[in-house]
Amino acid sequence: MTIADNVLTMRLGRLKTVPIPLAQIAGLRESWDAPALKRKGVRNLALAAWPNVVIDLSRPLRLGRREIDAVAHRLDDPIAFTAAIRRLSSAD
Repeated sequence: MTIADNVLTMRLGRLKTVPIPLAQIAGLRESWDAPALKRKGVRNLALAAWPNVVIDLSRPLRLGRREIDAVAHRLDDPIAFTAAIRRLSSAD
């Protein structure tokens, strides 16, 4: 994961990359269930692990032929990630 030029780039190794403009982050979810993760508009980068962060987007983001409105991922330090995103959001 990187943040550069007002874009948060979430990665799943070299397999999948999801660039998210910081301005499109609507919020971070603290809880979700399995059906929420299986929705068509959710890109789950956690693979076999249960994600510990879900990023909701203010408008759909086009990835190839697919549109997503949320990204789920398993991060090493979700608390620090949440704090960083909230700091960046409040700086606008």
